[in-house]
Amino acid sequence: MVDSQHPKASGTRRLVHKYQGTGNDFVLLDERAGGRIPTAAEARTLCDRHYGVGADGVLTVLPGRGGARARLHITNADGTVPEMCGNGLRCVALFLSGGERTEEFVIDTDAGPRRCTVDGAQRSVTLSMGRVRLGAEAGLPAAATWDVDGRPVRGLAVDVGNPHLVLDGTPPESTEAERLGGRLVHAPGFPRGTNVEWVMRDDGGLRVLVHERGVGLTLACGTGAVASAFAARAWGWVSLDGPGVRVSLPGGALRIGLGPGGEATLTGPAERVFTAELG
Repeated sequence: MVDSQHPKASGTRRLVHKYQGTGNDFVLLDERAGGRIPTAAEARTLCDRHYGVGADGVLTVLPGRGGARARLHITNADGTVPEMCGNGLRCVALFLSGGERTEEFVIDTDAGPRRCTVDGAQRSVTLSMGRVRLGAEAGLPAAATWDVDGRPVRGLAVDVGNPHLVLDGTPPESTEAERLGGRLVHAPGFPRGTNVEWVMRDDGGLRVLVHERGVGLTLACGTGAVASAFAARAWGWVSLDGPGVRVSLPGGALRIGLGPGGEATLTGPAERVFTAELG
């Protein structure tokens, strides 16, 4: 693979872009001309950290529709397809802006259109994440407590365009979180599985650990941060008015707030790591 700062595709060579948002890393494929989505097997190979590029998922940028700048298709590291990814969406927004400009546009996703405001100077992106729904309102379980290794733990099912189970408690050590998350991802009432978050109060904000459906433990999860903030709000821990709340994850911090009409907003960094040629 050959690194290039500003590559241009030519002939049959295939370029891949590596991006990360608070440590959640992705392979980005620009398919606005070809419109080809990688197969599950191709995505698994690209995401393999020993034999491929290495990533938590693949972001395929497709031609826009309905006035959107582009459409985003996401494939997890295991080849499954989630509905939405906040960190990945920020990375795509930075890519589409060229990494320098400050502008606002819409990207279409499987969870619906999302407005993106890119601050090129700060390498920061603010997303409108749509309306967040809790429990039965979203057709998810309404249970207030969940069985975690035989003990009841307060939890809340949250829909952020994709499903989440937010648990009230100190984030466990990584090996324990991997074990518990691997079980809870298949919790009853989530027919397609769920992302799992542990959340606790932390110096006026929140500290969160995420086990992502189709990936495992990750350094950060944008939709998981939103789900955790709305669960914490429902429990009376935080307010999302004004500047919102700071959510600290292993890979960095995100800020979650309320936008016009009660839609969630997510603000955080995004960064291009490299562009390379596959061959």
